[in-house]
Amino acid sequence: MNIIDTHFHIWPALCGLREGKYITKAEGYGKVRRIGQRIERWIPPSFVDTVVSPEVALEYMEMAGINKAVLLQAPCYGNNNEYLSSITQKYPKKFVAIALVDPRENDQGVSNFEEAICKLGLKGVKFELPDYPFHPDEQKYEPLWRKILELDIPVVFDMGWGESEYDFQLAAMKHLVTKYPEMKVIIAHLGVSRLWDPKQDEPFPVLRETLDLANLSQNVWFDLAGLPALCEEEEYPYPRAQRAIKVAYETLGAKRLMWGSDFPTILLKCTYQQTVDLIKKHCTFINDDDKKIIFSGNAEEVFFS
Repeated sequence: MNIIDTHFHIWPALCGLREGKYITKAEGYGKVRRIGQRIERWIPPSFVDTVVSPEVALEYMEMAGINKAVLLQAPCYGNNNEYLSSITQKYPKKFVAIALVDPRENDQGVSNFEEAICKLGLKGVKFELPDYPFHPDEQKYEPLWRKILELDIPVVFDMGWGESEYDFQLAAMKHLVTKYPEMKVIIAHLGVSRLWDPKQDEPFPVLRETLDLANLSQNVWFDLAGLPALCEEEEYPYPRAQRAIKVAYETLGAKRLMWGSDFPTILLKCTYQQTVDLIKKHCTFINDDDKKIIFSGNAEEVFFS
């Protein structure tokens, strides 16, 4: 089966920004320091320099039978547009990359974004709402959305894992999707949708509200990355995560879902192979043809066409 990981991370020297104010720096052996806060483990200690190289990533992909990956960025890892451009040029059959831009830079942000797409060859853009904290439906960001439409590229949104004013801005996302229905939007982690809360279980009211975004536009997809980490009170094969996936599948069908892992941070919760097998072996409610669509069909259309 052709498998594309639509939520995959590679970085050189980790140095970024969390919540718009805390500088993150690698401490070695998979640990990261938030300046002014604490040291945290983000990836396993086998990543000695807290670096994720493409060569190591490709070995993990080969072991798990992954054909290609979409390289996403996050402010907490740092802006690596030029670095990822070089990786896609070195391994064009394996990777495409998505740009990272600070939307708060206004005209300069639009210029940086256009350069990342037109000069560096990146294939889309990602916004992590709480880490470059902004409200996407504010009028001052309209030039950014118009440029995205002009270039006809996908935009990935991570709606956040916390409870700040910038996390889970569902109303703002509804306004944005309604105003720009032609924009190709991918919502990461099923929108998170408070799935980190064990009380969020069937009938998954918050998740269902998030999935309603797909009713506002035919150009909205959801990735399934990181669900084992969101259901951290469980062990493999994560029955609550399976129930959440079933709700998404029965609500939207396969055409609106994409598989992704959230490599390498997901390795703190499970093996890379288990992120594949969660869908491949344990989501028996998804038929084989639809699994092919979720594992690669939608990604080919959105990121590789």
